[in-house]
Amino acid sequence: MSGPTRLARAMHVARAHRRSVGASGSDSSGRGRPWQLVGRSSASGGGMEAEPPPLMGVSALPAAKRRDEKRALRQAAADLHPWDSGRNQPSRVHGCGRTVVGGAAVDAYIGKGTTGAASVHGVQSCARAWECAVCRARIGAMHLAEISAAADYWLDRPEGGRIYFLTLTVRHSRSDELRSLRAGLSRSWSRLVEGRAWQKFKVATDLEYVRAMDATLGASGWHLHFHALLFVSGPLETHRVKREIYERWASIVGRELGAENVPSKRHAVRLQTMKSRDQLPKYVAKLGMELTHDLGKFHDEEADEHEGFTPWEVLSELKYLRTAAAAATAADCVQLATTLNAEAVPLAAAWGAWWRGMTGCRWVTWSQKLRKLAGLGVELTDEEAAAVEEVPSALVARIPCELRKTVLHSRVILSALLDAIDRDLPLPPFIDAMLSATDAAIWHEANDPEKLARWWAERPGAFEAWQAQIAENRALARGAVVAKPRD
Repeated sequence: MSGPTRLARAMHVARAHRRSVGASGSDSSGRGRPWQLVGRSSASGGGMEAEPPPLMGVSALPAAKRRDEKRALRQAAADLHPWDSGRNQPSRVHGCGRTVVGGAAVDAYIGKGTTGAASVHGVQSCARAWECAVCRARIGAMHLAEISAAADYWLDRPEGGRIYFLTLTVRHSRSDELRSLRAGLSRSWSRLVEGRAWQKFKVATDLEYVRAMDATLGASGWHLHFHALLFVSGPLETHRVKREIYERWASIVGRELGAENVPSKRHAVRLQTMKSRDQLPKYVAKLGMELTHDLGKFHDEEADEHEGFTPWEVLSELKYLRTAAAAATAADCVQLATTLNAEAVPLAAAWGAWWRGMTGCRWVTWSQKLRKLAGLGVELTDEEAAAVEEVPSALVARIPCELRKTVLHSRVILSALLDAIDRDLPLPPFIDAMLSATDAAIWHEANDPEKLARWWAERPGAFEAWQAQIAENRALARGAVVAKPRD
């Protein structure tokens, strides 16, 4: 069976199996839902934990569902990421959400934000935008805020302004190595915007831009492409501009990547007009921000057009297949486990090629003057953006340093704990049921109302400084948009 056929079949099997057991409550063997058996991940991060059973009660908050989806994808990525063999310790993605900021003697805590969903605070982030769903959503939130601010500035300028959505692609095949392809694509963009034709176009239209790299996986391998918001002073003759951009783009791609990667005239360039401000979220969501709040969908239109899948869909279905296969093995469903493991192989290969090939790639790039014109200030690095957390509106519980590994390193325990807090369920019975007697005693002592209040009061300086830094980072990321004439 060919690679594309195996990939498509694996995605189909995962989704069909998910639908069948979700609807009937049993698999084809009639043995029930085996992945409901609670498992444990191995110390090396090589195993997959089973999905934690949902608690009874009212439906989870939408914000809590999005949080849990991103945390599950982060755990799946960590399970598939090798350890740092040189130092014999986990990589950054393994420690994301598990390592506490400040050292071994510092406690993490759980707070509730404005959305009402509980979250863990005071833990480190890995800032791997191409591999970690949690960090990608946070970094995407920074880009979303800045792009929205720049668009508001541009459309509200006294001299007026228009925004267009540009897509540039190249021809690709399964034989293309992802890292080489994206490096050649980046060089092609640089040559395009540095060329004489683009500079002439820039002067004539007051052109500025925000560009993002995005990808989908299809029958011909990874489909890398650029999306860009073009900020111009007035309406463009779209057919003429598309023709001119294509002629230059095809020539550059041929030199940088080779004749086999030169795109067809039909698919190479797309230029769409943003007709109203209300369309901005639709276009910003296409900049690879499917995981950021409610802007995008888990599956985007670009994937539909190329009969492909987003990287996060690949990871989600791979996680499902591996989890279901492990639980099927535990339930003695050998044939089912063998089938699911076999279907997971091409997805695992695709995901490994993805994060290895994209690590180190810059997600969003701005033109030289646009940030200054919009009053956005210095752009945060991915590490700084991923460290920005929502300031909690209420403290719920403290995670003592003695229980850090017990709670933070177990997706089952932490997911059920956050779910209980989301539903406003009493925590003591839950803690007694989930933790050992010794661990439960440590938890209750740390979260005794008087001691918890004292613990919080003893750290006002540390928390105020931490929250002030968050506020400063958020203000820097969002910027103050001041409508002003150009120099």
